[in-house]
Amino acid sequence: MTSWKRPWPLPKKPSRPGADRRADLGPLVSKAAKERVVKLIDSGVAQGAKLLLDGRNIKVQGYEKGNFAGPTIFSNVTTEMDIYKQEIFGPVLLIVELNTLGYQVQLKKVPTIV
Repeated sequence: MTSWKRPWPLPKKPSRPGADRRADLGPLVSKAAKERVVKLIDSGVAQGAKLLLDGRNIKVQGYEKGNFAGPTIFSNVTTEMDIYKQEIFGPVLLIVELNTLGYQVQLKKVPTIV
């Protein structure tokens, strides 16, 4: 068995953020997209969700002016919060705690994008 070898070299530093094939997480598509994600994270905090991991102020070395949002995790999210109602096009995870089977069934009937 022969090992596979890349037929072209990887650039040392990509010409633009998000072009690095070694990256696990790329930038958001625009400055406006980043601002929207940050605004929704701020909204979640203001509405009482518990912020377990905050990715709002992430800086990527070499791309300090890039549109990066780091991984963000919320718990204690309710269905009335904006972060639950609006789709967040960024690396944000919401944890909704369900206390009863009836509530779980009711929530399951709500159309959501997963």
